[in-house]
Amino acid sequence: MLYLRLIIEAFAFAMRAIFANKIRTFLSLLGITIGIFSVISVLTVFDSIEVKLRQNIEELGSNVLFIQKWPWSMGDANYAWWEYMKRPETSLQEMEEVQKRSTLSDAVAYYVGTERSVKQAGSTFDGASIVGVSHEYDKVETVNLGQGRYFSLAESQSGSPVAIVGVKITDELLGNVDPIGRELLVFGRKVQVIGTFKKTGDNTIGKSNDDWVLLPVNFARNYLDLNSDNIGSSIMVRGKKNVSNDALRDELTGIMRSVRKQKPTVKDNFAINETSIITQGFDQVFGVIALVGWVIGGFSLLVGGFGTSGRPTELLAAVLELGVKDLTIVANNATTGTDIIAELMRARRIRKVICSFPRGLHGKTIFDELYASGEVELELVPQGTLAERIRAGSAGIGGFFTKTAAGTELAKDKETRVINGQLYVLEQPLTADVALLKARQGDRWGNLVYHRGARVNNPVMAGAARLTIVQVSKIVELGALDPEHIVTPGVFVDRMVEV
Repeated sequence: MLYLRLIIEAFAFAMRAIFANKIRTFLSLLGITIGIFSVISVLTVFDSIEVKLRQNIEELGSNVLFIQKWPWSMGDANYAWWEYMKRPETSLQEMEEVQKRSTLSDAVAYYVGTERSVKQAGSTFDGASIVGVSHEYDKVETVNLGQGRYFSLAESQSGSPVAIVGVKITDELLGNVDPIGRELLVFGRKVQVIGTFKKTGDNTIGKSNDDWVLLPVNFARNYLDLNSDNIGSSIMVRGKKNVSNDALRDELTGIMRSVRKQKPTVKDNFAINETSIITQGFDQVFGVIALVGWVIGGFSLLVGGFGTSGRPTELLAAVLELGVKDLTIVANNATTGTDIIAELMRARRIRKVICSFPRGLHGKTIFDELYASGEVELELVPQGTLAERIRAGSAGIGGFFTKTAAGTELAKDKETRVINGQLYVLEQPLTADVALLKARQGDRWGNLVYHRGARVNNPVMAGAARLTIVQVSKIVELGALDPEHIVTPGVFVDRMVEV
């Protein structure tokens, strides 16, 4: 009975406390709820973007290889960028050779694109994507037609002035008139509309056909220099069913080296790309975005680094993409004027900056403009004091006295004390909601090592936030890091991503 009475009394006490503080309780729960739903809404939006993006990539075809001048991923550190510049563009003749020699391909097409204006009866559509393709393009890529038809073999071979046009162009230039059979001016030449693309809307990877004019490449070549060094041409090859991309790549590599008469000791002067390269790149991007999805409007961020050295640029770029506002940034520098923090300022995402060095080295920056207009607040903190305030926040120290700034405007409204005959200023600890940091390597427990200037501010910030997110150049196995070189123990790290 005694235990039962104690339980009842404890419950009654708890209920009295709740009702006595019901407003405070309600507001606390409301704040938590808003925070949770803000995070959920942000992550839901990016989940939907990720799904759409992956669908767009799938439309390119997982079994399609692209022979091009430039690789989609510059993975060869021994291949200098100027060597890429010297590479020739792919040609129609090379496409024809691939068609003749390949036994593993199902379809081969040539693709080249540019931007031009399209005109009709005094109206102009600027910035249309003018795309020239060989006949088998529709067998390599899906051509989703809303009306009309694809090119006939005769039209493709003869270079007839016919086109398949996107809905943005037809809507703007032709209105409600049936576009099939109408004529548009492309390259100053009349072309007949024989088909229209289905409306796709904005495409995440820029592949929307809504502003396209698709032409036979044998027509487009009369107005485009296909031998130009920067025409951006592509030979697209779809493999046969059950033929692996690796097998097809090997065959295409041999064909291209033979066509270009490359010696065995010479490196390939072409790239063979596939959609998995894009997928891997976006896996990394959405991995970063997923990590910073917990950053919501009104949060304070500790940003590591000294200037741009050791700054978590990719994490900050993800914050920019999230679209959150009213951020407070704690960093050594406000901005150099050309860095990612400057982009956040231009997008009006930052409300307040706490830093030691607010201006750029080369004159005025976006920060000066926003500060002068009152759009951004500034709390100026001496550099050593800033680091110590963050360290105090990390260590749970309630404050400390320092001689720095004593007797200056920076000490205004702060508590002061004379110690051993000298004036000291009381400084408060500095913490934040989220710390965004950069390290060179980390293991799966979160232990970190840094590279040179990245040791400025990054280590001390790790323990001063409720959530610490770190981008590392490489994630290594446990035991790979020398314990004597570990600067930040994993106990301070909550999330980590390899960038």
